[in-house]
Amino acid sequence: MNSIVQTKLNEQTVLSTLIQNTRTPAGRRNKNLWEIAEALEWAEKKWGGLKNVSERIDVSVGMLRQFFSVRNISSPPLKKLVRERKIDSVTIVHKIRNFEEAKQNQIANAVLSGRLSSSDVRVLIPFILKHPELSIDEAITYVESSKNKKVYVIKYDIPAHTNLNLIRKQIEKTVNKSEIIQVNNKHGIGRIELTRRGLKILREAAKAKKLSLRQFVEKMILNFTDGA
Repeated sequence: MNSIVQTKLNEQTVLSTLIQNTRTPAGRRNKNLWEIAEALEWAEKKWGGLKNVSERIDVSVGMLRQFFSVRNISSPPLKKLVRERKIDSVTIVHKIRNFEEAKQNQIANAVLSGRLSSSDVRVLIPFILKHPELSIDEAITYVESSKNKKVYVIKYDIPAHTNLNLIRKQIEKTVNKSEIIQVNNKHGIGRIELTRRGLKILREAAKAKKLSLRQFVEKMILNFTDGA
């Protein structure tokens, strides 16, 4: 890291910075995340690794790694927001650090606008990784709409060697892809996990065909696999 304050750091200031800022919530810190990461980098080099730093200030290595990861931010606008403490959650920065700049900026802007909290970001990142077909905005919209939302599971018999991605695309003809949590198969039993809205849409489609939900799903899957 090209530190802007590296020459001003010494053991006393570093120790004070780390003790005062790695054990407390963001609102009670007196340094921004970038300054904490700089102090941590100095300590890691001076004291021979994060384990030694951890023992010295009584903060877990895992927590220190989160602060350390601030160095991996690639987006200049996000770096500026961190230095200005407009983004001051170590959880948020740690979670989005490995995304490309444009995606870092999109998520950061959603945080700034109040669309996402640090808890939401914890949910968002694995969801994005699991659903690369969705845009960042679609993923954010899903997380927004899914707060306090139950996940509904529909089980159905599935033929062997069925391509689940193709089944998902078949379901997407009826239900928007953002309402489908996942489609999987275990021991010959298929599972469709839907949001509440997704379930409602599927029920309405089944009702229009005068079928039960299970009949509708199995007919849809059977017709698809027969034609595959």
